[in-house]
Amino acid sequence: MGRGEATAVLPAEPGLVQLLTREYHRAAKRAIDHGDFRRAAYIYGVLLREDRLAAGALQRGGLHHDAAILYLRKLNDKAAAAQAFEAAGAIDRSVALYRQMGRHEAAGDLLRRVGEDDAALVEYAAAAALLAGPFTLLIISRPAVCG
Repeated sequence: MGRGEATAVLPAEPGLVQLLTREYHRAAKRAIDHGDFRRAAYIYGVLLREDRLAAGALQRGGLHHDAAILYLRKLNDKAAAAQAFEAAGAIDRSVALYRQMGRHEAAGDLLRRVGEDDAALVEYAAAAALLAGPFTLLIISRPAVCG
């Protein structure tokens, strides 16, 4: 059967679903213990439909980009996706997500960590502008007094 098609629901013995769930969790843990993080993610994401655990398993295995995609597409968790993209070295994607969320300070911190100080200052200025809201700061220079 393909995805999206109706399937027949068959009655199950009481407790069978809970038993299968426990066994799948054990299988995922064994996969992690053996370093098979993709298998663990498959068990969590497909069999148990626990996408956050699937993304966590991927991150634990260093598969940060794959985890970021799960956070973004399945969980709509931009903050977790930004952190995972950063861990994957996808700095531009991480910064873009921080900007979308209005988290310019986090974007600036990330840019500073990777040595992009000028870009970081732009983000910090954007964060300050958001904090200032509709109020603006006017800096008035006075002429030097001679004499």
